[in-house]
Amino acid sequence: MILAVTLSALLSAMKAADRGQWEPAEKVLGYNLNGYGWTRDFAISSADKNLRAVVIARMGGSYIYTFQSEKLIAKMPTPGEVLSVELFDFDADQRDEIITVQKTGWGTGIYHEEFIIYSASLKQLWRATSYWYADVTGRKQDFEMEEGFIRSAAQRLQYVSMKDKAGKRTRSRKFFKFDGKHFVPAREEP
Repeated sequence: MILAVTLSALLSAMKAADRGQWEPAEKVLGYNLNGYGWTRDFAISSADKNLRAVVIARMGGSYIYTFQSEKLIAKMPTPGEVLSVELFDFDADQRDEIITVQKTGWGTGIYHEEFIIYSASLKQLWRATSYWYADVTGRKQDFEMEEGFIRSAAQRLQYVSMKDKAGKRTRSRKFFKFDGKHFVPAREEP
């Protein structure tokens, strides 16, 4: 097992995994690839093309790595399976924040996806429901669902949530301002 993997070693290992050669990739990664889905490599800085993020999607939990050239900056397991990735520079520092949608819970009659936003150092900056569904009894009065949407803008994030509980629908809209380190609630859209 290699503890400090380089960018080229990681990408080479994942190309092998994409060809079905999981064992060599698992030796480089230090974990098994059961439930492996896909790998993506992203440039996460408009000023420095050597700042990269690599996402390895797996059922039950994915991994995100960030690199400066070949050097590993950060690595973390995610709480769920990464389903999608978007990049957005909220604070105009020329480093994109990493917006993921992750499947974080599922089972009989239950399903949960969340938006989770990370910094380039992989610090979690914000988290909210993308989609949630619960129907464990099959009765209308017990059915619950929530669907959330985000709209990104410079230093701002708008989160719209629509909930349905036993046929009663509600909608909420929340605004957040990014101060360079955290998303903090804001009163309204500027």
